[in-house]
This record gives sequence, structure tokens and C-alpha cells, in this order.
Amino acid sequence: MSPVAAAVYGRRFGGARYKIVSGQLMDSNKPMFLPNVENSPQPSPYAEGIRAIQASGGEYPKIWHLLAYRPQAADHLAAFTQEIMRGECPLSPGIRELIAAFTSAANHCLF
Repeated sequence: MSPVAAAVYGRRFGGARYKIVSGQLMDSNKPMFLPNVENSPQPSPYAEGIRAIQASGGEYPKIWHLLAYRPQAADHLAAFTQEIMRGECPLSPGIRELIAAFTSAANHCLF
């Protein structure tokens, strides 16, 4: 099976998991690396969180670097996410979290 077919079917090819991102075949085992973003955090709770987790040796979602790089833009995303996940809705917050976790797993994405 080709890497592209493996990406479509979510299978392993050559020992690595592949996925298609913006039309490009990507190895999803490798973290995204944006040195200008990762090395230029602005003062924010996002940057503090990254430093705290790095100091403890823990892992964290790499998107946090993008949030720390542009916290003024991230605040809107955080408010939106909070409203979707915790706002009034016929579904409980727990069910919404379960849907998000299931969707992440189906997309081979760490939740």
C-alpha cells in the first residue's frame, strides 16, 4: 500500500503513521516545528503553561506554541471553545468531551 493510500485508510506504512495535511503527505509521528513561533512566545497564560510543563518534563499539544505566539487571537478561540464545550446545550459537557475525544481518535490526533 502506498503512503497516500495508508493515509486515507489510517494505516501504518514503513513503521510510521501518515496523514494528509493541506494536500501534503505528513508523518504524524513527527511534531510540527515552527522555530519562529516556538521561540517567540508573548507573555500570556499559554506561555506560562508551556514553561511549567516543559520544566516538569511533561508533554503538551504543540498548538500551545501558536496560542502563546499570538495570545490576543488565541483568547477568542479559547472563549469559543469554552462556550461550545461548557455553554448551554442539550448535551452534557461530559458527552461533548466524549464526542471530541472520539473525533480526535478517528482523526489519529492526540486529544
